[in-house]
Amino acid sequence: MLAGIRVLMLLVTIGSLLVVGISTVILNELRRPAALHSVEVVAFSVQPGQSTRDVVAELKRAQLIRHPMLFELLLQQRATPIRRGTFRLSPAMTMGEIIAVLSDSALSLERSRHDLG
Repeated sequence: MLAGIRVLMLLVTIGSLLVVGISTVILNELRRPAALHSVEVVAFSVQPGQSTRDVVAELKRAQLIRHPMLFELLLQQRATPIRRGTFRLSPAMTMGEIIAVLSDSALSLERSRHDLG
C-alpha cells in the first residue's frame, strides 16, 4: 500500500514537471520574435474574404512568424478578429504584437493615407 502511494506521488510529480516544462517552452516561443535583431519592415496585406488560416500561412511565408499553430491558438485565445488592410510588420515583432497590429484597422496603411490626405 505504501509503495503504491509512493509510485503515485512520483507519477504526479513527473507529470507536473512535464506540464511546467512544456508550458515554459510554449511561453518562450510566444514571446520570441521570428528574427529578434531584424530592422526590416514589411508591408503585409490582408485581403477581403481571406481566411485566418490563409493569413497565418502568408505570415509564415513572409517569415514574420515561426509557429503558425501557436499563432492561431493565440489568436483564438484573444478572440480578436484580423482586419483587412495593409499593415507595417517586422520579423522583430512578437506574435502578440503582430496580432495587435492586424486587429487594429486604424493601423492600416490605407487608413493612414486617408487620414493624412
